[in-house]
Amino acid sequence: MTELNQAGYHVRAVARNGQRMHEQFGNLPVEICQGDATDRAFVRRMCDGAELVFHSIGLPYSEWESKQMPIMNTILQGASGMAKRLVLVNNVYVYGWPRTPMVSETHPTDPQTKKGKIRCEMEEMLLKAHDKGVIEGVVARFPDFYGPYADNSFLHSVFGRSWKRKLFTGWDGWMWRESTFSRLTPQRPWSDWLGMMM
Repeated sequence: MTELNQAGYHVRAVARNGQRMHEQFGNLPVEICQGDATDRAFVRRMCDGAELVFHSIGLPYSEWESKQMPIMNTILQGASGMAKRLVLVNNVYVYGWPRTPMVSETHPTDPQTKKGKIRCEMEEMLLKAHDKGVIEGVVARFPDFYGPYADNSFLHSVFGRSWKRKLFTGWDGWMWRESTFSRLTPQRPWSDWLGMMM
């Protein structure tokens, strides 16, 4: 938000929880709006005349299968004809297992997990609309988010308590991810396990 303000943009921040937005960005010259991203009429009002719309809604992983595609569809319909460009803030799950030591934007997408396939569908939906000239679509892929407000991320679930200087008890060495159990042992180090999350 700070960077967009500094670049001269009028920023409208839209969230389910307006109070939380005020806590995070109330000190900035930002228009804060509370609403529901599944309400197409609301989305259209929020997108009206916008040069850039960022879809960066974070959902708990347990809600991805039921909510990600309907929300993406509503935002795409709501932004089309109202905004110039829609930026999908995405993650790197769409790449699947790395095929090269360094993963760049040219790496093929081949998601291996349910979450990766959902995110890939979201990208495909946006890119089809872009190809048809409905709206300019941009996909920005980032690794897992972390920090004081990224509480829907995996890293927050692991390290959030330590950031608050509280004891993290964990799962007694067992962690669940995409229906896969992995024991953290010297034979199965963190680096191997973290690769499975993609």
